[in-house]
Amino acid sequence: IRDRARGMVIRAGERAASLAAPAEAGAYFERAAELSVAPTERAALLERASSMALQLGQLEQATGLVTEAKRLFEEAGQSHPAARAEAGLAEIAFEQGHLDQAIESARRAHHVLAGDEPDAAFALVTGQFGRFLALAGNQEAVPVLEEALRLAEQLELHEVYSQALSSRAVWISREGRTDEAVTLLRRALAVAIEGDFTTAAFRAWNNLAVSLEAADRYQEVVELIATMLELARRKGDRASELTALLGNVAPLVALG
Repeated sequence: IRDRARGMVIRAGERAASLAAPAEAGAYFERAAELSVAPTERAALLERASSMALQLGQLEQATGLVTEAKRLFEEAGQSHPAARAEAGLAEIAFEQGHLDQAIESARRAHHVLAGDEPDAAFALVTGQFGRFLALAGNQEAVPVLEEALRLAEQLELHEVYSQALSSRAVWISREGRTDEAVTLLRRALAVAIEGDFTTAAFRAWNNLAVSLEAADRYQEVVELIATMLELARRKGDRASELTALLGNVAPLVALG
């Protein structure tokens, strides 16, 4: 009976997530975690609940959930899922404005997995690590992002590939290579939209808008943000909705 109930709650969470109801999905995943006996299953569900809280901008709740998931993975000797959870903590640290902390957290996760056979967790962590290094202007970002792009293509991890393309664009835009950055970001956005990778899509959209605005292409920015805003509202992603609304101000002012 317990297994059947847990399965029903998980399916309800997955349905809520697909219907852009992250609050409901997160509550279902937490409830399913409470019904789970296996520590690794409970950890995986807490990790999913954390991602829903992050989508809602509830950073403290997201931190607590993914920290507990990481602990359970580590106690079960699951180093790869634990490193993935560490990457989740790095993402939260970045959202809180602690870039140095995000880099060190991602570095620890990368170091744990570096000697093992490359898999999806390692590719994700590598991409995350490269992203934060690029944002910090650290030259170490170049080889790390190259590794992430190679792994993502080899393992056919399209979401990781989209994210790594965005990070690569961030790096080269620092060198004034705006047109090349825009090309990479358009590809990152196309891959994310095709795969319905919401987080990767919003990131590519946002970075593309910044690059276009830097080139005084304000009308393109307004049109781009309109599509981003529509998806953010449809997905219930309040943080991305706010980003889109704020990002629209400068180009609208420039256009009069």
